[in-house]
Amino acid sequence: MLVGREAEMALLRKALQDGKTALIVIGSAPGMGRSALLQELRRCAEDMNWRVLPPLSKEEQAADAFSIDRDTTECDFLESISSGRPLDSKASDKTLILINNYQPSEAFERAFLQHCIPEMNLAASPLIIVAAGYPGDMASLKPCADLNIELDRLPIRATREYFNSLNQRIQARMLEEEIEEYAAAAAEDPGLMGALTRLLECDRTSYT
Repeated sequence: MLVGREAEMALLRKALQDGKTALIVIGSAPGMGRSALLQELRRCAEDMNWRVLPPLSKEEQAADAFSIDRDTTECDFLESISSGRPLDSKASDKTLILINNYQPSEAFERAFLQHCIPEMNLAASPLIIVAAGYPGDMASLKPCADLNIELDRLPIRATREYFNSLNQRIQARMLEEEIEEYAAAAAEDPGLMGALTRLLECDRTSYT
C-alpha cells in the first residue's frame, strides 16, 4: 500500500519514461514503505512494457522483489556478470531489475561495483537496476547512482487524507481524534499503514 510517496514515484516513473540505462539507489530505515514503493514501481514498469526481473515466484509475490542476501541470488548475478552477458538483458527488451534488502556479501559487492555497474552501458537495450536497502548498506552504491532516493517519515497531511477517505469509504464513523491518532502513527511508521487499514476494516462494525 503506497501512500504519500507521490514525489518519489514521479522520479521513478520519469526514469522509466526516459528509457535510459540507469542505477537507482533507494535508502530507508525499516518500515518506511520501501517494499510498497518497489511494488508500485513494478506495476508501473509492467504497464509501460518493461521486462521486470526477477519474475515473481509464488513465495515472492507478497514481497514483489527479492533480496540478494540469499546465496542463489548472488550466484545468479555473478554468473551473469562472469559470462560476459549484459546482466541477462535481451536485445529487444527494456529491462528493470529490482533488488530489495541490499545486504551483499563482500564478494558480491566487489563484483557489483567492479563489473556490473561498468557493464550496464553495454546492454543492447535500456537497463535500469534499482537497489534498495538500509542507508548504511547503500553507501558504496550512492556515488555510482544516477538517482538517489531517501525515504523518511510520511507527511501527516497524506496519512490524514488517507484515513479520512478510508473512514468515509467503509463508514467506520471514526472520531476526528481517532483519525488523527492513526494518521500520526502511520506518518511515524509507514509500515503500519496496512495493519491499521486491516484493523479498521475488520472492526468497522464496532463504529456502527
